[in-house]
Amino acid sequence: MPNDVKISVVLPAYNVGRYIAATLRSVAVQTFRDFEILVVDDGSTDDTRRVAESVLSEYPGLRHRILTQPNGGVSRARNFGMRESAGAYVVCLDADDFVCPDFLALQHAAASAARADAVFMNFKMVAPENLSVESSQANVLKVFTREEAARLFFERAVGFVAPGALIKKSFLEEYGLFYDDTVRFSEDILFIWSLIFSARRVAFNTKPCYHYLRRPNSIMTSSTNAQILTCVEPYRRMRETYRGVADASLLDAIFPRHMLGVLHSMAKSRDFKTYAELARALDYKSLAGPLMKIADPKIAGSGFLLRCSLWLFYRLMRVV
Repeated sequence: MPNDVKISVVLPAYNVGRYIAATLRSVAVQTFRDFEILVVDDGSTDDTRRVAESVLSEYPGLRHRILTQPNGGVSRARNFGMRESAGAYVVCLDADDFVCPDFLALQHAAASAARADAVFMNFKMVAPENLSVESSQANVLKVFTREEAARLFFERAVGFVAPGALIKKSFLEEYGLFYDDTVRFSEDILFIWSLIFSARRVAFNTKPCYHYLRRPNSIMTSSTNAQILTCVEPYRRMRETYRGVADASLLDAIFPRHMLGVLHSMAKSRDFKTYAELARALDYKSLAGPLMKIADPKIAGSGFLLRCSLWLFYRLMRVV
């Protein structure tokens, strides 16, 4: 029955048998108890499902379901779990990360106090050898209007991340805010922008209760050109969808600003030939103009250099 519980915790899981036990245990011991766990096995070929079943059986009375789908990627798995959820709120976690014991309590309290459509949680990166779930940092609840949240996220002045965000299910359904499962790169960022531009209020808990496990071979550096290019058209559609809702200059700058970060990271791991193929496919010269209009002098200067010489831009990005 819809809204049978307050919160549904959705864990997409693909070949994470090595990690999912710690994630599930961190959720199972939450101080806030009115929740369910939905593990979405995304066609795993390892022992992910067996490990999940074993760990969940350790907690009698814990409401949980294990759903299975053919391998379709994390976005499709998240969407499946969100649609199947019974909670008034939904939160997706990555199945190799973990959370503090008061994570759900803080998120639910923030949503209630701020009457927010979405509540983001601060995060920290942790190494595999340092998996403590405790955080002594005091929490401060911050509440933003749509315009404030958009500006802060664009300026990277606040740590909004999709995993750990608590979202009203009715809000997701009203605006059709699900992940675009055709996108194989930056799907989280696109989802966050859709949340921000659709929300009345956005809240943020400053205590870093979401812990990202630092693993080798990040998605950013291991993505192929073809995967990166899957986000181009969705960004264009997003810009047109929210024109009239959000500031036009901000909308026009979002994609160039994000691609600047991508080109910066890719320069460190690619030869110039492969890098130039990606830059040309992104129509890099069209990115330069909007970048040069951004007030931050480093970004504007990067846009100028990108327009003048892709080779010099590449060489500089490799060392900064």
